[in-house]
Amino acid sequence: MQFNFTGGDKLFRLKGNLRYVKKVATRGAKKRITSQRIHIPLYIKEADTGVLKFWHDNVQKKYIDNLSGRADKGWNWPFIVNVKGAVSNKLGQEPTCFVVSIKNGAGNIHCGLVFVAKNYYALNDKNKKSCFIWYMATAPDEYYIARGLLKNDIPRLGNILIDVAITTGFNSLKKGLIGLRASPKGKDSLLRFYKKSCKLKRLSSNVSLRFPRINDGRYFYTDEPRALELSQSFDNLR
Repeated sequence: MQFNFTGGDKLFRLKGNLRYVKKVATRGAKKRITSQRIHIPLYIKEADTGVLKFWHDNVQKKYIDNLSGRADKGWNWPFIVNVKGAVSNKLGQEPTCFVVSIKNGAGNIHCGLVFVAKNYYALNDKNKKSCFIWYMATAPDEYYIARGLLKNDIPRLGNILIDVAITTGFNSLKKGLIGLRASPKGKDSLLRFYKKSCKLKRLSSNVSLRFPRINDGRYFYTDEPRALELSQSFDNLR
């Protein structure tokens, strides 16, 4: 299923017709290396079983599981989506896994996965509905280089995956609200990434969460103003 939502302003967000980003900045853009491509086309769709198997065999086991310091080391995406997703679905959470891809002469290059529950409760206000990011991962540099990309052409995807969730939050009429928990395996660097790079709000450790969740201080979220601010910052890429 390919998404072709139109528009990028507040009206389209309120109507649930916000399109996902169609291009992504590369590392060359951040470094202002003009000899490299600044933006490259991006493709976002629901991940099917073939994509999940490809990721498990060609990204997860071949690269990620052999790298130290990765929060997603040891993950099994087919199991996550098919088994844990079935449980999430029975709970009425409407889970969906998205794959983010680029293309080169060799064809599609799957770059990231994000597994989102579209019908969760808002972490900062249990009376509101929100999306919740269960799992999120991006491919490592070695994977891109093996597929012929120069280092400066590697896409910067961390914030894009957050935007996929926020856009899903608008299109499922949750006003862009999202929540997530930073894996402890990511240590303090992952906390800094979500706070400083992604500009998510950190949930106070004093806020109680619904059973069986325990607030360990590693939860992040968007309220309505922050969701709108972050979403609009990507409108030039939609």
